[in-house]
Amino acid sequence: MAEQISAFKIVSINKDAEVLELEDEDFGLQISIPITGSNLVSAQIIGAYDLELTYHDSTSKVVRILE
Repeated sequence: MAEQISAFKIVSINKDAEVLELEDEDFGLQISIPITGSNLVSAQIIGAYDLELTYHDSTSKVVRILE
């Protein structure tokens, strides 16, 4: 079984509102991360507090979940 690298999980991607919804079930935290533009292709949790956003033009950006 794969090791979980973060307590957060992606709940939904709302491209109309340009928001990514995350949740930490252990602490009951719900976080909205703004995503620029509606051309988001994928979102992936890559670290305990890091999220990688990949866009249609093949660019990507790493965003901190908690700052």
